[in-house]
This record gives sequence, structure tokens and C-alpha cells, in this order.
Amino acid sequence: MLRFPVYAITLALLLLPIPAPAYVNITTDHTNQHIGAFANYATLTMTNGKVAMTAADYAGDCLNASIGRILADKYGMRAEGATAINRGYVEVTGDNGAGLSIVANGANRGTAYNYGTIVTKGTSTSGVIVSEGTFYNYGTITSSGTGAHAISVQGPNGIVYLMTGTDITAGDVTSAAASSILYLDGSGTVNFGIGGSWASINKTGTGTWTLQVFQSPGCPSDVSLPLPVIIHPINVQLPDSILACEGDSVILPVNGVNVVKFT
Repeated sequence: MLRFPVYAITLALLLLPIPAPAYVNITTDHTNQHIGAFANYATLTMTNGKVAMTAADYAGDCLNASIGRILADKYGMRAEGATAINRGYVEVTGDNGAGLSIVANGANRGTAYNYGTIVTKGTSTSGVIVSEGTFYNYGTITSSGTGAHAISVQGPNGIVYLMTGTDITAGDVTSAAASSILYLDGSGTVNFGIGGSWASINKTGTGTWTLQVFQSPGCPSDVSLPLPVIIHPINVQLPDSILACEGDSVILPVNGVNVVKFT
């Protein structure tokens, strides 16, 4: 019969992976602020400028479920070095706020997903603010008000993925950080403004994105276009040296497949 020292068994147990904690489900309407591994299945009303739900690397990820509603005067959800997921409805009605914000905590970058609806109404209030981290959008974002943006990258190395299903009904997608990257994945329509400073705008995945609107006057200098497709707002230098500007209609083929159409 094999025998193992107690310390060896103890060490083996300590080395076992620790499962991620399950969400604590919220099923009744409430006005409490939540930080960590919570899942909202009710209506959460938040005032006094507080963040309604925060995912934090020290406390766990958070989820606003498909039937969840977050109504806030300034901040809806926040990913602080962890992952925040919205599958429901988030509405912010105050100034200088955000429906969803993404920040780092030390070396841990925030990550957030929107599969539901984010609505913001207010001066300088954005649907999504990326300070440092990655944002994936599959849902609807509507941002209205002076100085408002649907998605605003404000910090270094922000990454934004607009996935198939993206519907931005009001507001633009902009970056104040020249190191940020925007991905158009799958298929969709850019009928909103894209402005600011981006390191690159890339087409990924299968499908076609139709580009109808860019937020910028004129058509500045040419930008090279290697594969995979890298698009610069307003102007694109196609492989055959055709310059596509706002108002032009050009279909850009990649490996024989039409993936981007400028109209």
C-alpha cells in the first residue's frame, strides 16, 4: 500500500485550480451598489453619482442579465481589471457619465461585453468609455447630448471590437489615443461617425461591413492598405491605388471576397 507524507497531500491540494466563484443572483428591485460577482435579474436604480455594478479583479466579474435593468444618474457598469457583461438594459441620464466604463487596475486591464442595450442622455456622457482595456459590442448603443459619444476611447491602448449585430443608433465612435485599435468583425453597417485618432481600423472575420458615414471633413493624405484590411477614417488607399473617400462607392475585395463597401 502506497503512503504519501501529509505535507505532500497538502501541497497537492494547494496546487489544485480554484474555481471561479458563481454569481450571486439579484432578483428583487433594489438601490444598492454592487461590486464583484453579482448577476442582476431585476431593476437596479442608482443615484448620487455611484457606479451601479462594478467588476473588479479583487472581487469578481459582474453580469446584467437579459431581463436586468440598470437605471443610473451617472455610471451604469464598470469593468475594473475584470470582466463586465451587459445582456440587458442600461440607461444613464446624467452629465459626464457612462453607461459602461472600462479601466485597468494595476497590470490587469478591464474587459467588457455588450449584448443588450445601452442608452445615455446627457452632456459629455458616453455609452461606453474605454480608459484602458478591451470592449466587444454585439448590441445597441444610443448616446444623445452635447459632447456625447456612443463609444469613446480615452486612455492608451484601448481596443474596440464592433461585432456582427452592432447597432449604434445615436453617437459616434471616437478615440483620443493614437495607440487605440478598432476592429470591424463579421458584418454590419457603419452609419455612424468614426473619428479621432486610431492606430488602425481593421476588418476581421467573414462578412461585409458597409461604410456609409465618417466623421471628418475632406479626404486627407493616402494611407496604405496591407492585408488584413486596415482602414483609416475617411480615406483608404486601395491595392490598385484607388482612393476611397466619403461619398465614393467602392467595393474592396480581399482574397476575392467583397468585405468592405464604401458608399
